[in-house]
Amino acid sequence: VMVSTTTQGIYFALRSGEAAWLPWALLPAGPLDGLQQVACAAADNSVIHVIGMTKTLIAPIGLSHTMRSESGNWQSWGNVLSQAGLLPGSIETFAIGGVRSNLHVMASVATLTGPFKLMHTIRFGDGRWQTWGEVPIPQSFQSSGLGAVACTGVGDDLYVLAVSGQVPYYTVRNTAGQWSPWNSIPLSFNNNLTFAALAADSDGSLHAITRGQEGMSLFRRGAPS
Repeated sequence: VMVSTTTQGIYFALRSGEAAWLPWALLPAGPLDGLQQVACAAADNSVIHVIGMTKTLIAPIGLSHTMRSESGNWQSWGNVLSQAGLLPGSIETFAIGGVRSNLHVMASVATLTGPFKLMHTIRFGDGRWQTWGEVPIPQSFQSSGLGAVACTGVGDDLYVLAVSGQVPYYTVRNTAGQWSPWNSIPLSFNNNLTFAALAADSDGSLHAITRGQEGMSLFRRGAPS
């Protein structure tokens, strides 16, 4: 679990299996100036990745990455955009998810020409970053934007949840790099959705959570047959 603070930096806490929670501790990689959002994800169940999004007057867009190795050591912050390339606009929000030994990063980007884009990159297990690629999205997404994005791995696939026009949608990226058509998730209410999260059980069941003005909705998808 990662929590960012405005004064001291990023705190993290670990819970392993049925064991008790370890005390909160400051992230050894240090603070990030202009931190706007932080996300964490596990890869191979032992490596923990953390990415922080920063915005300052000097650097309007920034994504920094650190990771905790199997031995418990933390790396220094690295610049994602210098490895994966620049984005075609300003990052509105982002999400990360682990698939096997790879870390996937999704970024909702507002372009200078108007349409929103959903961008995707991968940090492979050997440390290489893939160049950003554009994820196909419906025309309605491009005009109304993406209010929230979340992603997680289920087996070898990446599931992505995106909220657009107050409706949550999901798509799946398979091992060949192909994206499935977007499908909506039925909710009992969907006013002012501002948050989305995805998580997967060890059996492959998928859990999606959205938060709106009227409360929170939980959607569960059983393990693929």
